[in-house]
Amino acid sequence: MSDERPVALLFSGGKDSNFAYMRLREQGREVCCLMTVIPRDPESMLLHSVNAFLTPLQGEAMGRPVLMEDAGIGEEEDALRRLMRRAVADYGAGYAATGALISRWQSGVFNRLARESGLEPIAPLWGLDQEEYLREVVRRGLKAMITRVSAYGLGNDLLGAVLDEPLVERIVELSRKYRFNASFDGGEAETFVLDAPFYRMRVSIVDAEVVRGSDWGELRIKRAKLEIKG
Repeated sequence: MSDERPVALLFSGGKDSNFAYMRLREQGREVCCLMTVIPRDPESMLLHSVNAFLTPLQGEAMGRPVLMEDAGIGEEEDALRRLMRRAVADYGAGYAATGALISRWQSGVFNRLARESGLEPIAPLWGLDQEEYLREVVRRGLKAMITRVSAYGLGNDLLGAVLDEPLVERIVELSRKYRFNASFDGGEAETFVLDAPFYRMRVSIVDAEVVRGSDWGELRIKRAKLEIKG
């Protein structure tokens, strides 16, 4: 059966790609590898860049190999295509998955590249209610830390905060007031997952710094390590 072919998952280290991994496992699919592109362009419309270099730590915690590619400005599609072809050649992937919820442009690019690489694209989070999804991230035990804010209404005071029920309700209220996507699928903010039920170890931040721009802020992790849970 075609569904027995393994899945290569586009993985930035944030809540969406981690939740997509959890969904795929619950569907009985094998995730054979994680694919991370590190764009040099911090304003990349296609891929997240903040702290993406740390995905090998998360992959180790999950027990999954991570394929990585650097991408110069304007080279994101080529880098992602190379990763997809490596996933086919090295792991026999038959599907390529993304954690997209609503972004039709990003999904369109991803789907095209997947098909060009001989993979069938899937999006396990597509169309979920954004507010309920954000609540579900917390309910299901993902420890997602906010690492970038770039939408009007989201202040730098959120940097380093880990999503919990009160914070989610605050974000939902702000999204309604300032009309941004509560799920952050439009790039309003980015997250980095420190722990999840399917992590064998948790990620601990050793050193980080906050960098602020005129209308954005980032928590840039300099060093991190894995720690035993408990």
